[in-house]
Amino acid sequence: MSKVLLLPWVLPFRGVRETDAWGDGTYGARRTKGGRVYAHPGLDLISVTKDTVPAPLPGFIRRLGIAYLDDPATRPNEADLRSIHIEGDGGWAGMFVKLFYAKPLVDLKIGDRVGAGEQIAVAQDRAGYATAKDPTRGPMTNHVHGELYLRSEDGRSWNLANPADFLDFPGTD
Repeated sequence: MSKVLLLPWVLPFRGVRETDAWGDGTYGARRTKGGRVYAHPGLDLISVTKDTVPAPLPGFIRRLGIAYLDDPATRPNEADLRSIHIEGDGGWAGMFVKLFYAKPLVDLKIGDRVGAGEQIAVAQDRAGYATAKDPTRGPMTNHVHGELYLRSEDGRSWNLANPADFLDFPGTD
């Protein structure tokens, strides 16, 4: 696949979330949860609640749901955080993007075709949920989380990739 670019999934573009009391928003950043160390699987772009969330690539909506797939009863104050999954088409075939903490527009449905840059959602208050969960921990920078997957050469699986390698950051050449 030749390299194609993704658009930032938050407008206006304010940059990538740096380290705060809750972690680092860069791809591969070290995280710890329940004693288990893992790599941050996506890239967090700074947002303000209700910022525009455009489709970062042209394609089809494959899933609309909650951001955390585990039992919402275990995360009651995070049950409203949403996710949108988009599978690319055309020159973006073989790419799949998952966006978290973005509330889909009311008329967005599974199977809808979206164009790159078309507004599909608004940014949610992810930082507010973090503060409600643990007010003593310190502030989180509000953000929309994006994960990029590339189809394997044999077409049988999706492999996690660094979105920053494909992003067309505004103001850069």
